[in-house]
Amino acid sequence: ILSQVVEVVEASGRKTVYEVKNTDQFELKIVSTGETWIDIQDSNGKSLFQGMLVQNGEKEDHTIDVSGEEEVKIVVGNSVNTEIYVNDEKVEFEISPQEQVRQDITFIYNPNNEDE
Repeated sequence: ILSQVVEVVEASGRKTVYEVKNTDQFELKIVSTGETWIDIQDSNGKSLFQGMLVQNGEKEDHTIDVSGEEEVKIVVGNSVNTEIYVNDEKVEFEISPQEQVRQDITFIYNPNNEDE
């Protein structure tokens, strides 16, 4: 049975790199607990989603399947009001949102391709 692992590879300043492995699915869900601006980019820097997520307004979360991507970068405008989930597992911010309100989060996707 695959047991998903999301681990921090490096963290400094406002940038954190996580590695996602042991899963053949990579779905990102960004949840807003207040107002936050989000930009999700693929490994070429092309924006897959960009916009405001607001809690009491209309759009509170955004889910995107990025299983086909090797790397995804999320620019989080307000990390205090943002939760990030990978395949429904909440990812804790390695750098305190109180310390760095704006954060650049990179996920390196390494699906499980070990020999059976």
